[in-house]
Amino acid sequence: MAPMAEARDVYYLDGSRNQQGPVSADEITRLVRNGAIRRDTLVWYAGMPEWCPASQVNAFASLFTQDTPPRPPAAPAPHPGQVQAPRFPDMAPERMAPVALDDNDGPTDRLRAQLGVWGLFWRTFLVIIGNFVVIPAPWTATAVYRYFAQNTWLPDGRRLTFAGKAGDIWYVFIGLAGLGLLGQITQWAPLITLPLSACLNYLVFRWLCQKVGSEDGSVKLAFTGGFWGYVGWNVLIFLSIMTIIGWAWVLKFFMRWACRKISGTVNFDFVGTGWGILWRTLVFSLASVFVIPFPWLLRWYSVWLLRQVRVENLAAHFD
Repeated sequence: MAPMAEARDVYYLDGSRNQQGPVSADEITRLVRNGAIRRDTLVWYAGMPEWCPASQVNAFASLFTQDTPPRPPAAPAPHPGQVQAPRFPDMAPERMAPVALDDNDGPTDRLRAQLGVWGLFWRTFLVIIGNFVVIPAPWTATAVYRYFAQNTWLPDGRRLTFAGKAGDIWYVFIGLAGLGLLGQITQWAPLITLPLSACLNYLVFRWLCQKVGSEDGSVKLAFTGGFWGYVGWNVLIFLSIMTIIGWAWVLKFFMRWACRKISGTVNFDFVGTGWGILWRTLVFSLASVFVIPFPWLLRWYSVWLLRQVRVENLAAHFD
């Protein structure tokens, strides 16, 4: 049973398991009287560790035992500008992506990311060191992939997970790190190393899709894109650099192709624009010269890319 707590802004799940609210205490009373909220309706307000049936919440239990329900006491409003209620009852609020009230978080059909500035920075720094030293590369890469997954949510509130281990395809990461060092030897080395890196990156991307899931186990993914298609796109991106700005549009179409080739219980699409990629990359590159802003720029750029991924077929989770 939820502990005694005062509540003013309350959320509840309707008959279709859709989150409703916030509603005031007076509105809760009215909803109970007209049958919209029943004894077993799941409710949540700030301070509760998880969703709970309304009849088991001390603040509302009396509404189901008295003919004339008293008005539940009011409590301070939640943190302004943000709603922290989880969307599903099997996950506590602190494990869910907050639903922002402003328009800056993007449409609700996109991935939602909550990456920490320093958490992302030091893991990225370790990836750079791991690739330089070569041997630690499988562990540093796996760590950053896990961090991204565990701090990303589907629009309906399901948190992603990553089950990959460094030993799964360690030889691929060692090969990528070795090719990266080899590419620094001469100006012509990239002509050989880049196609080979594209081949190995295909194996990494396919492995990533297989290892990403959700905490409730409902998400199963697989990459169905062809090997030559993936390699061809990477070669095209490399060649498009000569166009100065055209690479951004090639990258956009590649990411769209890659997202659409991920099949499973949910589907994805990349909706970012070429201009969006271009100007953000320029800002990121130029501002990073000053070194100090780099951790914030890295988070800004990474979160933007994740939020350009639209998630489709979410209704299948309830079928």
